[in-house]
Amino acid sequence: MKPLIVLVALLGLGLGFSMALWLNPSASTSNSKLSENFIDFTLTDIEGNTHTLSQWQDNIIVLNFWATWCPPCRKEIPSFIKLQTQYKDRKVQFVGLAVDTAENVRQFQAQYKINYPLLLGDNILKISYDYGNLSGSLPYTVMINRKQQIIFSHLGELSEMELKTQIENLL
Repeated sequence: MKPLIVLVALLGLGLGFSMALWLNPSASTSNSKLSENFIDFTLTDIEGNTHTLSQWQDNIIVLNFWATWCPPCRKEIPSFIKLQTQYKDRKVQFVGLAVDTAENVRQFQAQYKINYPLLLGDNILKISYDYGNLSGSLPYTVMINRKQQIIFSHLGELSEMELKTQIENLL
């Protein structure tokens, strides 16, 4: 019974996120007002290892807030995998922050062969809010430059071309 309650809650949360984006389509545009320094946090990966955002501070960081049950999230992840491979030697680090259970994320990672860290925690939505996602909708992506400044954010599905353009502008 408990797994059913969790599933219904997650589906309700996903529907709420989708409705917020649908009711406010302008929220899916890039946010140009962001220029603040990044906010450090500590979360665990799917293996239970602890990570802080600052461990990647010498990289361009692409933070992606997502969930396995979110269709636009699932659609953009193959591009993130491709771009992580393409830019890893140029010190670009993707980090996925999952609003989901460890088991769901572990299965998803294995299925899609995700090549970047996937982090979990009870405070993912608060971190997302702190990074400018005031609606709490998913997916939400933030880019941080090597000076630890938030230089780009995007609510909704992000195209590979747009993300690649943003990365190239920083290299």
